[in-house]
Amino acid sequence: MLDIKNIYTPKTLDEALLLMDRKILHPMAGGTDLIVEMRNKVMEDVSVIALGNIVEIKGIRMNGDELFIGAMTTFTEIT
Repeated sequence: MLDIKNIYTPKTLDEALLLMDRKILHPMAGGTDLIVEMRNKVMEDVSVIALGNIVEIKGIRMNGDELFIGAMTTFTEIT
């Protein structure tokens, strides 16, 4: 069994940064590495901040001649 103490699901980047400033949280995008570490007991009793609902860090945008690829953009979206 995975030992997750709390899961926070902010909807904005500001909310996520505020939570991370106040608490020790482990960011989770897809969760693969985090789940493996927890199963192997590298990490126990953790609080997680899920980043999947934060629109500001998703997607691909152009700003003039600069390309922005958000941290939560999927490989499918990029291809």
